[in-house]
Amino acid sequence: MSTSTGPRVIGSEGLYARELALQARTRQIGFRLLAVLTPVLAPAAAGVLLLGLIPQVTGWTKTGVIAGLVLVAAAAPRYFTGKAAALDKGRGQATVGADAEQMVVAALRDNSDIAYVLNGRQLSRTSREDVDQILLLKSGAVCLVETKQRSGVVAVVGGRLVSGKAQRPFHGDPLAQVTRGARNVEQTLGALPVAPVHRIICVAKASNREVFEQDGIRICSARTLNAALAGLAPTVPADKVGTAKVLLNRR
Repeated sequence: MSTSTGPRVIGSEGLYARELALQARTRQIGFRLLAVLTPVLAPAAAGVLLLGLIPQVTGWTKTGVIAGLVLVAAAAPRYFTGKAAALDKGRGQATVGADAEQMVVAALRDNSDIAYVLNGRQLSRTSREDVDQILLLKSGAVCLVETKQRSGVVAVVGGRLVSGKAQRPFHGDPLAQVTRGARNVEQTLGALPVAPVHRIICVAKASNREVFEQDGIRICSARTLNAALAGLAPTVPADKVGTAKVLLNRR
């Protein structure tokens, strides 16, 4: 979907994150079913053994199996309920991440300097790690945007991206992640680039008033993202932007 002056947006922002949230939700349902069904099915199986309906199981083996089934029936509700609850955090993070990506794309929709916004590209040959957004500017600049959802002031302390007064580190290493993503973009473009792919980390709700830079990576909020795109040197010749889009949109 695109506007008359803004970029053409290809792909659904936050799709990969929402897929992760759906997977977590599906697993939660499975664990909760097991928490309910196991205490019913395990005693039923023990009853079958007690009644001698499976003559192949006898003696101490029979006693051991029955004892095991009783223990499973007793422990299952707490175990499977705990497994389901543990997925809540990951599911919530995935949903929040998808919302952050929507904020970023919304901020770009009226930027007439951008030709294409490619959402959720999976360019790595060795992992499922996706690239949140690839921006192709009409000037030929190619920019990878790694989106994060945090509020408060964002900074880099001791080589780690942190946020808020408590300087809480981000999960993983966003600085390394955006660099890996840029490398994958460059490899996908093949011989086309004449300069490196630009790297941006956009912390959607960061309260920083200005864009700042760390090791060549621009760090901004959704509100200052368009400012972070200013003055980027061409990565590919301007007349090859369409070719770059085709190469990057294959996966």
